[in-house]
Amino acid sequence: MRQELPFGLMYVMAQDKRAMQHFARMNEQEKNGIIEKARGAMSEAELKLIVMSLSDGTSAVENS
Repeated sequence: MRQELPFGLMYVMAQDKRAMQHFARMNEQEKNGIIEKARGAMSEAELKLIVMSLSDGTSAVENS
């Protein structure tokens, strides 16, 4: 099942090309994990940490 990206995640990810590229290469299960993590984020700073983990090639889901 494909989920829509939360606006906050899209906004923060749009500022980081590497994060967008890494996200695009993920499989659906990995993408859904990131989306769920982003939906649970309590602040923009937390969203930025999730996106930064994508940018450097690690998974924010695995680190939780």
